[in-house]
Amino acid sequence: MKKYEKYDWISCRLRLVTGDPWKRKNDGHHNGPATYSRFILPFAYNLQPIKDDMDSEKACFRQYNFAQRQDISSDDFPRRNYFTRETDFVLYKRALWFRLENWDPVKLEMKSGDGRRRLRIVIDNPGLVLFEGADNLSACGKGQNENSMQTGMLIVEAYFEEGENGDRPIFDDLLLFNEMFRYYGCPFEKHAFDFVQVFRKMPVDLNGNKETTLASKFDYIPEDTSFDDFKKSSGTDVLQELKREMHNFHRHRWLGLIEHPLEIEVGRNSKKYYTIYPGCWKNCKDDVAGGDRLLVYDDNRAFVWSCAVLQNGFGTLQNTFAPPVDAGPENYGHWVKFLNVDPPSQTPIDTHQVTVFEAEWAEKRTYTRWQHGGTLYGFNYHSGVMLTGHCTDPPTWVHFGTMYFDQILLLFYIRVVLFRFSSKLSSITADFRTKNRKIDGFIKIRQEFSVFVNLYQFPLISNQQQGIEMYGYARTHLDIDDFFKEANDE
Repeated sequence: MKKYEKYDWISCRLRLVTGDPWKRKNDGHHNGPATYSRFILPFAYNLQPIKDDMDSEKACFRQYNFAQRQDISSDDFPRRNYFTRETDFVLYKRALWFRLENWDPVKLEMKSGDGRRRLRIVIDNPGLVLFEGADNLSACGKGQNENSMQTGMLIVEAYFEEGENGDRPIFDDLLLFNEMFRYYGCPFEKHAFDFVQVFRKMPVDLNGNKETTLASKFDYIPEDTSFDDFKKSSGTDVLQELKREMHNFHRHRWLGLIEHPLEIEVGRNSKKYYTIYPGCWKNCKDDVAGGDRLLVYDDNRAFVWSCAVLQNGFGTLQNTFAPPVDAGPENYGHWVKFLNVDPPSQTPIDTHQVTVFEAEWAEKRTYTRWQHGGTLYGFNYHSGVMLTGHCTDPPTWVHFGTMYFDQILLLFYIRVVLFRFSSKLSSITADFRTKNRKIDGFIKIRQEFSVFVNLYQFPLISNQQQGIEMYGYARTHLDIDDFFKEANDE
């Protein structure tokens, strides 16, 4: 058998359904399911008004106003009514939602892990959600200090364009893309090297000059070389410089997206413009302290929300690898790696392998209610994923990107804010011991935490059975209740 014969046969079976997942037909209905990923970056904000005479052609985050909860004719009707009124209130009334307009989607070329294929990826218009934004907006300009509940989420969505026969993406390509793209800090030298090799044609600046690519910025990295060979020929100083430059690049590509102004309707035919954080944009992309003031979550990875569409969903994995009949999803390496945002192995056959530890970990985090129909869901503290088939009834990929996404976004927000409260309490305690003996800081943070608990620690998020069950899975594996207890004890 030739080297790639069996590998190519399996690859054909694992081809993803691709294209724009939100494209609509002339009749207004969705064109059909497609694979996509979202990357969620939490940040601190404190709205500050800026000049009103903005250039109408300049890129800005334009506010999205949801239709009324009772408007049955709106696309927002099923989304809003999926939740209880309390949840609807904090998600769509207290939070402000935006989409970046007058900004051209970025098209990337990605090299597959085996180096044999060139894949086309579209970075769609980013979104912003400012939790507690309505409250911050009403107090804007009145000297209100920032608080931990003022946490925003940058949402970057990407999807594969439909490729030709030889360059169609497979499941392993999605695994590689999710793992590589999510970082907003450089974890180690090899990751920096691999990122350049996989995304050589990625623009250095997603907002401005898209002609300068990673290949030209890191021109000292040859395309056809291994990391081991590069390491031997370069030395420690070059590797450290590579890691530093890649770390700065990651911060630029994320923070650069949230520097655009926000356009908010304040009345009929009246708009005002705001920046996310007063005085921060001059140096925050280049200045470590400025950037750290925004990036308030102790992780160097964005939260990954990813939908993989195979022709028969989970059934495609079952038919391809044919393990024992009663083998659950946790016995399939593609599912386990998808859930944990791990990179693929050298070939799909290798990717399919799974350890006992990995299988036990994945089993606890996999929701299998619709496994018989080929659809799986999984949740943990750094990702939420769905594997589904090419079906339109129900439109699983739409639900995953609307109601289920909003649900996980709320839980992730709660997790981040609990981290912020814990960090802030530690800082107040240190100041109390070393600088002053006043208890004002403790009183204030206790008040803020009480408001947060009353608004966000609900026992019921939805009256839909699947929503309640999936919410339970996600809440457990994002450690929400444990963190609430710890923060309350502190």
